[in-house]
Parts: sequence; C-alpha cells; structure tokens
Amino acid sequence: MPGSGKSTLGKQLATLLNQPFFDLDSIIENVEGRSVPRIFEERGENHFRKVESKCLKEFDQSSFVLATGGGTPCYFDNLEFMKKTGFVIYLNVPIKILETRLNKSDISQRPKLSGSDLADVLQETLKSRTTFFNRADLTVSGSSIEAESITQLLEKYTKS
Repeated sequence: MPGSGKSTLGKQLATLLNQPFFDLDSIIENVEGRSVPRIFEERGENHFRKVESKCLKEFDQSSFVLATGGGTPCYFDNLEFMKKTGFVIYLNVPIKILETRLNKSDISQRPKLSGSDLADVLQETLKSRTTFFNRADLTVSGSSIEAESITQLLEKYTKS
C-alpha cells in the first residue's frame, strides 16, 4: 500500500542483506523520461501499468531488493512472475498509519491518491488489492515494521 514503507524498508533490508536496492518507480521514470505523476497525467494508468510490467520482467539483476508500487502485483501476471523469480513480502500497515504518513508527504506525487478523501481511497485500494497481497510469500504486519525483524523472519522462513 502507499505509505507502507516499501522504499524506506527496502533500502534498509538491502543494506542488511548486503544486496543492491532498486525502486521500480525510479526504473520506470528512467525508461519513460518523466515522473510517475506525469506518466499518469499524459498517458494514463493503462500505459503506466504496461510499462511497469515490462520493466519488472526485463529487470536484469541476479540478487537484489526491489520496491514495487503497491499496484504492481495486481496487474497482468506480475505477481506470478514476482513469486517465480523472487520472494514477495507484503507490508501490512494499518490504514490509520498509512493515512498519517501520507498526510505528511507530498500527496501530489501519488496520482491515485491526490484530490480524494484519503481514508476512503485507502480503504477501497486495500479492498481491491487484498487478494493479491495475501498471496505474498511473507506478510509482515504492524504500525512500525523494522528491517531487522524482516531479516529475522526471512531467516526462519528460508530454514523451514
């Protein structure tokens, strides 16, 4: 979900795992030569989702941590691809916490959230994505998730 800490925790997790970190939105912006909000504005969500899927599937690294947008697993066969080629973690953060975090950020940089009642949009977004999120390899829940706890869970998960 937006505001769950994917990029922040992703960077910390990559450091702890001694892996490079990448952000899928940044990759998309480099490929498109414009920001995500501009892509949405100029070409629409359909175009964005196609580019997102293409960038995800053409990303060529052997071992890394990748923060995807919250919608990435919900389109095309992205989730199946992610699970087949990597390990998918869902950061399950309460809506109230997401709302607080997002209200402190520049919401104009989040095309699906600006100009609407944030709590309602977050509820609807979560409702439409839950089926996909629940298929993650690992779900980490809470209002203050830490990268160290994720690495401990990963160690337990990979040993069992």
